[in-house]
Amino acid sequence: MTDRNDVTTHWGQVRTLFHAVCDLPREEQSRRLAELTPDPALRNEVLALIGTQTEAFETALLPLRELAARQDGEELKAGDRVGHWTLTTLVGRGGMGSVFVAERDDGLFRQRVALKILRRPADTEAAALLEAERGVLAGLVHPGIARLYDGGTTPAGHPFLVMEFVDGVPLDVWMRANRPTLAQRLALFDRLCEAVSYAHRQLVVHCDLKPANVLVRADGQPMLLDFGIARWIGNETPASASVGAVTGYCTPAYASPEQLAGNKPSVATDVFALGVLLGELLADAPAGRSAADVATPVRPPSQLASGDAKAWRTDLEGDLDAIVAKATALDPRQRYLDVAAVGEDLARYRGHLPISARRNGWPRRSALFLRRYRNGAAAVSLGLLMAAGFTAQLVRERDRAREAAAAAEQVSQFMVGAFDAANLRRDGGERDVRASDVLKRGAERIERDLAD
Repeated sequence: MTDRNDVTTHWGQVRTLFHAVCDLPREEQSRRLAELTPDPALRNEVLALIGTQTEAFETALLPLRELAARQDGEELKAGDRVGHWTLTTLVGRGGMGSVFVAERDDGLFRQRVALKILRRPADTEAAALLEAERGVLAGLVHPGIARLYDGGTTPAGHPFLVMEFVDGVPLDVWMRANRPTLAQRLALFDRLCEAVSYAHRQLVVHCDLKPANVLVRADGQPMLLDFGIARWIGNETPASASVGAVTGYCTPAYASPEQLAGNKPSVATDVFALGVLLGELLADAPAGRSAADVATPVRPPSQLASGDAKAWRTDLEGDLDAIVAKATALDPRQRYLDVAAVGEDLARYRGHLPISARRNGWPRRSALFLRRYRNGAAAVSLGLLMAAGFTAQLVRERDRAREAAAAAEQVSQFMVGAFDAANLRRDGGERDVRASDVLKRGAERIERDLAD
């Protein structure tokens, strides 16, 4: 009886210690066991039990992992046929699926497309996202948005989308390769705003605007991709309703505070993401935000400026900093009402007009007016300077003429006075006047009357 009680007590201790350390990292288990019991044999027994359990669990998972690997790789290799399309090149792979370059193979005509295949057919939430993207893209026809051509499900149950193939590179990659000027960056952003604004007019919010979802073609045209978590404004479709909150799929570096909080996306959500993108374009550097920065304002581009942007850092201070700040305001009520308003302020900046994102007193309005009409102002200024110079020259010539007349008058009076002063007969003298006397008296008068 005593042996049975000892065994029960022993296994009770083992079980207690096992539950106390089994969830800890492997390197922490021994240290924690040493704190809980001084018995080395008991500690070794618990560690052996943990090791046995781990090995058994890994052995049980091995067939499942092999099955998942087979499922993930199925139909995701070049040469396979999906519907009317033959996969040619794998261009990207992510957590939700893969994207291939594909060609139409039904003999009717040749067409090169991008084919997006969902990896796991059992993932109903991801499948709903793909179905929602298909519904969104079907209604969007814009030169800045990749078009939807086809869609369906593979024989193995993998949903797929067939989209316009965009021969371009992600926005951040294009920036590093092409090193565009400030004016070129603003022009590219304008075209991106046009595409997003068009989507908004179709009552679609993208919800995941970021460099990876903007491909730039060789001609500099940005193309907006991946409407996988897009939402309809003011309406919940069956697909979007089944998806639930989109915060699990958005990119925290570009997500608005209300999006990270799980609130319903709106136009202000895309305005915030575009503001972050604009700041990165202007600063030539990533904003470096994360989910932890939900209550931290986005840094102005003039402070982030690096690389090529150092050359125009002073141009960022003021209007451009203010535009980014308003677009990325933490409170959505303080942001621009829509994307068109962002583009309008940028157009006003380029036209040297007052913008809505900052106060504009009369000194600033005057400076902008002069900059806006700098050619005319320069011509008027030149005319005024010439008139002032001509007037000053006239005044100088007048003064010189007066001085010359006064000098001539003084010389005349001096000569007359010199001879009068030497005229001894006028004073009753009898001797003749000599030239030396005239010169002597003239010299005395010069020293006395004309010293200045």
